[in-house]
Formats: sequence, structure tokens, C-alpha cells
Amino acid sequence: MTQSLPHLESHHQSVTWLDCWVNEVNHSDDPMRRRKLIFLGSDTFFSQAVLRHLVQVGALIMRVMIPSLPFHVEAGFPVPQRQPHGLAAICDSLGIPVETIDPTNPDSLCVLLSRLDTELLFSVCFPKVLTLDELRVPTLGAYNLHPSLLPAYRGPMPLFWQFHAGEQRMGVTLHRITRAIDQGPIMAQQSITVAAGLSEAVVLADLAQIGARMIDELAGISGTMPAHAAPGGAGHGSYYSWPVREDFSVGSDWSAERAYRFMSGTAALGVPYRIEIDHTVWMISRALSFEPEGTLDSGLVKIDESFYLQLSPGVLHVQWADQV
Repeated sequence: MTQSLPHLESHHQSVTWLDCWVNEVNHSDDPMRRRKLIFLGSDTFFSQAVLRHLVQVGALIMRVMIPSLPFHVEAGFPVPQRQPHGLAAICDSLGIPVETIDPTNPDSLCVLLSRLDTELLFSVCFPKVLTLDELRVPTLGAYNLHPSLLPAYRGPMPLFWQFHAGEQRMGVTLHRITRAIDQGPIMAQQSITVAAGLSEAVVLADLAQIGARMIDELAGISGTMPAHAAPGGAGHGSYYSWPVREDFSVGSDWSAERAYRFMSGTAALGVPYRIEIDHTVWMISRALSFEPEGTLDSGLVKIDESFYLQLSPGVLHVQWADQV
């Protein structure tokens, strides 16, 4: 599990409880068998990419379930890389049965899972908090794949907030689902070092490949999962909800690298960025480059439709959008 992936400066394996359990089962007298799994997904890029990789590694996907209604987000706010009916189209092309879940019917998912005699359930960007009755149905447990290093960045859109903070190290976590959001026992976790300037789609594509391998390994384990998996950090870490347009503000006290990472990572959302320099608010469409230790004679130097901003530290070169 140390193969190099595209787009990454480096690739780090976090030693996890799941790795030890897989090795233990591999050397036991009880042979592993691949177990059929239920996949709860959505039309997000991450969910689609994970499903494609699961098919490539030969996972036995019994059924894919998707919501009949879109995500609940701020009115008019774009969900990144979302293609309506994209997951259903992938399943249709691969011959995987699809069920549409009506979120207004509180019993629909539980009834369907019971009818399918579900052993393993995996959720990837499924926009519903599972009930206790739903969690009791899978005999070998219900698990969630989350694109952050839990317990940090719990919540529905973790990569936005990691780019917002200028994180250089990101990752993916497979954990058991509990009623506490993103706080169940961690089964596997892996980190990557992200180069400055990468988009959210590029990072998610790499995390999806890693996460699909985690799911496939857990699905191959024979027997129920022991209860002594590493805790998910209940009461610690951080939680962020959906971002709003005010969260696209860049502080003049940010480093140029942090601002560049943030704007490069979230540019696909198409929301202009705001920054106040010398008591004037400027609108930025995208970041072009940065000099980590650069300095300017003034806070802003404008050239045609681009300009250079003095941040702390460094200089950020951006595309001008409009002035407020």
C-alpha cells in the first residue's frame, strides 16, 4: 500500500488497526471471502470516483443506493463536481442495480436494507444521517469513507475547509458509522502531501483510489469486526458545515501560499474571492501564482486585469474580477 499516485508530491501510509486485522486474518486458518456490499452514494465527484475504483479492484457491489432529492445547501450555492444522475448512469453502464431512496419516507432505507439481508454497508457522501434501526441491519457493520484525517474536518464538505486553512497534508478515513457524525471508530486512515496549486477534483481523485482500496480490504475480512478499533476522536477535532459565500474571503494576514492553495483548490466552485487591501475591497476571480517571500512597495500593484497583493508573508498574483 505504498504505490505512488499521480499528482502527489509524496504519499504516506498511516499504520492503522485495519492493517493489523487484515494481516491477522490472512495468516489465520479461517480463509477470507469477498463479501457483498451495499454502497450508499450521491452524485458528487468523490462518490462516483470511489465507486469506479471499487469496480476496478473487483469489489462485489450488491446494490447502490442514491437519494431522490439533491443536497440541502445554501440556495444558489454550487456543489462541486456534481453531475445530476451521474452515479445512476455509472451503475447502468456497469450493470449494478440502483435503488433511489426517498428521504421523506423515514422507513424506506431500513426496509430495503432488511430485504437485501445486508452484511456490509458503506456510505460515501450519502446526504442522510443513518438512524439506529438502519445501523443495526448490516450484520458486519456500516462504515463511512470521509475525505479528511478524522477527527479533524468533520462535516459535509471537508476539502473546502482544508484548502481554506492552507493544509499541505490531507487524507481519507474509513470509520464505523455511529449516530455522532464522523465520530465512529476509525478502521483505516491514510494521508497524502498535496502540492500547492492542485484543484479539489485532483485531490479527491487520488483520495478516492486510496479509499476504495480501504473499503475492498475491509469487505474481504471474514467474520465480524472486533470492537477495539481506534476511537474516532469524539469530542475532539473540528466540525465545519456547508460554506457560505462569506467564507470566500481571503485575509490580508494570510500567507501568499495559503491564499494560493485556497483559491486553486476551490476555483471550480466559480465563486469570486474578496480581499481588503488598504481599506479597499477587491474581487478576485482566480489565483495565478505566488512568491512565498516576495515583497512589494505597496499593498497592491495592478497590471491590466491582474494584480499583485502583498500578503503576510509573500506576494500573490491574481486575476482581477471587479472592484466593490
